Amino acid sequence: MFSNNQAMMSKVKSTFNWGEAKSLLLQFAAGGGAVTLAFSSGLLLEGEWGAFLKGWALNGTIWVAIGWGNGKLFHLLEREMPWLETPVKRLAISLLLTLAYSLGIALLIVLAYAYPIWGQRPSEAIGGVGWPFFISISGITLLVSFFLHGRGFFIAWKNAEVEAEANKRAALAAEYEALKNQVNPHFLFNSFNVLSALVYKDADLSAQFIRQLSQVYRYVLDTSGQELVPLEEELGMLQAYLFLLRIRFGEAIDTRLEVAAQVDEAIVPLALQMLVENAVKHNVAAKGKPLAILISREGGSLIVKNTLQLKTNRQDRVGAGLPNLQRRYAFLAGQQLDIKTEGGFFWARVPILELKPVAALAKDGAL
Repeated sequence: MFSNNQAMMSKVKSTFNWGEAKSLLLQFAAGGGAVTLAFSSGLLLEGEWGAFLKGWALNGTIWVAIGWGNGKLFHLLEREMPWLETPVKRLAISLLLTLAYSLGIALLIVLAYAYPIWGQRPSEAIGGVGWPFFISISGITLLVSFFLHGRGFFIAWKNAEVEAEANKRAALAAEYEALKNQVNPHFLFNSFNVLSALVYKDADLSAQFIRQLSQVYRYVLDTSGQELVPLEEELGMLQAYLFLLRIRFGEAIDTRLEVAAQVDEAIVPLALQMLVENAVKHNVAAKGKPLAILISREGGSLIVKNTLQLKTNRQDRVGAGLPNLQRRYAFLAGQQLDIKTEGGFFWARVPILELKPVAALAKDGAL
């Protein structure tokens, strides 16, 4: 029995916010007292303590109800109608709802206090407080609302600037990572080794290897600084890159590209190449244990899937490529890469985007 009571008390403590309760009591005392002193200080001079305390109770209740309700309303609007999407509309709706709520709740509280506190009928209570009372509530509400909404807009604007700058840095880092993967000495060394072996065996294949290598480099340089590229162009580069891998690894790698691009489809530059490079970098590729890489399509996403056969001597660190790629997708389209390990495979689901300017993405609410 004792344990049940203890559990019940613990549940009450966890659900009841004592900090918020203390804050509301403080607002009731300070806010109600300040308003009553400002508008009814004459009652103290006349010794009308009872009337003064009743006014304090009324003003304190209204103060708390207006502050608490408008706080909830502010957070609701912040979630449903962010400042940066439609600032003018947000300001107009915020002021209208704030004013309507404040006047409405003040009127209800006056009516609720009419008989128990003053022993008056509702009409007498409203006449007693008078229009100046409601006009003062409107003025104070509008003044505080302008301050809070202006502060909210400024904070949202600053946060958006900080986020945009962070995403710019992430985009530059991702571009650098992709470029580094292509021009690092290991890549060049491996490519030249393959080419030197091909020159004496198959001149035609050597020429094709050089053309594909050139296509990859040209694509990396051409897309530098671009936010999005047509999916068809990305797939063309990826075919060239997969060709280089097949020549380099031979039967140790099995790559399949089963994607057909449609008009106006886009993707973040080098996203697919980065995922394929990640698979080659972290997994074993051998004749007896070929590394299988499949790039396919499922609805509005591309799937990059590879067999999971991790290198035992790999460095235990995560490169910057995947996290930066995720940040770029979150920045451009408000979407995330879905990355998981399941059934002996590594999966990456890459959203296909619509080919339009970044500004248009922001207008649609993606930014």
